[in-house]
Amino acid sequence: MQNARKKTVRLSDIARRVGCSPTIVSVVINGAMSNSGVSEKLARRVRQTADEMDYQPNFASQSLARRSTRTIGIYVPKESPGAGIAYGYESTILRGVERACQEQGYDWLAINLLGQNSPKTCREKFLQQRIDGLLLLHVEDDADWVELLASDNVNIATINYYGPVRSISIINFDEVQAMHLAVTHLVELAHREIGYWGPSEDMGLAVRGRLDAFRRAAQDNGLTINEAFIFSNSDDIGRFQDSAVKGAAYFAALAESRYPTAIVCYDDYLALMGMGELQDAGIRIPEQISLVGVDNVEAGQLVRPRLTTIAQPLASMGYRATRHLINTSQARQKEKDFSPKPFFEKALPELIVRQSSAPPRRKPKDLR
Repeated sequence: MQNARKKTVRLSDIARRVGCSPTIVSVVINGAMSNSGVSEKLARRVRQTADEMDYQPNFASQSLARRSTRTIGIYVPKESPGAGIAYGYESTILRGVERACQEQGYDWLAINLLGQNSPKTCREKFLQQRIDGLLLLHVEDDADWVELLASDNVNIATINYYGPVRSISIINFDEVQAMHLAVTHLVELAHREIGYWGPSEDMGLAVRGRLDAFRRAAQDNGLTINEAFIFSNSDDIGRFQDSAVKGAAYFAALAESRYPTAIVCYDDYLALMGMGELQDAGIRIPEQISLVGVDNVEAGQLVRPRLTTIAQPLASMGYRATRHLINTSQARQKEKDFSPKPFFEKALPELIVRQSSAPPRRKPKDLR
C-alpha cells in the first residue's frame, strides 16, 4: 500500500499550534522582524514549531514579500572564445560564488551556459525580477553593452574587467605583483636571460597589461630585456593553441644561436601547451628552459614536470564579488531607493614553486 500524500503545512497551521496570528508567523518566517514588535522569544517558538512541522516555505511568496529572488546571475558573453562555466577558470570562480551563496541562503543562475544569449538577456532577468545581482566574467574591454546595463542602476560586479565603465564593482588580479613574483623567483634561481611567451597583444588590455608588467618586473630586477626573447604573436588574432605551437617553434629556432634559460608564460594553459610543444622539439624542461605559468589550474599538477605558477585567487575573487552583490541586494530590501556603491579591488597573487623551474644548468649560447 502506498504512503498517503504528505499534507502541506501552512502558516495558519503553525500559528494555530503556537497560539499567535498567521501574520506574526509570516513576519518571522520571511525574516522581516525589524520594527515588527515580535519578541525574540516568540520568534524562536515560531521557528521551532515550523521545524517540528517540517514547514517548507513557498519560494514565490517569500520573494514577493522580501522583494528579492535570493538569486545571483552569472553571465559569460557569447563572443568570448575559450570561455564558459565548464572551463577551469570559470569553475574555480564558481566555487567562491557557491560558498558565498550557501552562507547567505542564495542560489546562482547560469544565464549563458550554451553561449547563445546576448547581453540583453541580463537586463531581461533584472526586469523580470529573476535575479538580485549579476556577476560578469570575460567581458571584453570595448563591450559597450556594459555601460548600457550599468545605466539601469542594477547590481553588477565583474572579475578581471579592464574596460572604461566604473559604475560597476570590479575585482582584478594584480598583474604587476604577479609578474614581479615570477621574474624575481627566476632571478633568485640565477636566471638572467628571461623571456616572455604570450598570445596576441590584439586580444585586449589584459594581455597587453601582463606583458607590460613583465617588462617592468624585469627592469626592477636589473635585467636587460632582450626583445628576441619575447613572443607575442600580433600577426595572429590569438588562439592560445596557435600561440603555443608558433611560440614553441620560435624558441626552438633560437637554438641555432641562443634562447632564454627561463620563460614566463601568459597563463598556465599556454605554459602547459607550450611545454608539450617544446618537449616535442627536443627541449628539456627545466634542464634547458624553465617555465612559469599564471593562474594555478589543476592540470599544472598532473603534467611532468609539474608546473611552477603564480596562483590567481579566483575562488576568493568569486566569493568577494558575490558577497558584495548579496550585501547590496539585502540593503536594497531594507531601503527601496538604495543605490549600490561600486568598488575596485586588486586580488593578490601567490608563487607556487614546482618542478618546471630550476637553476640554469648551462649558458644560453650552449643550448643546442
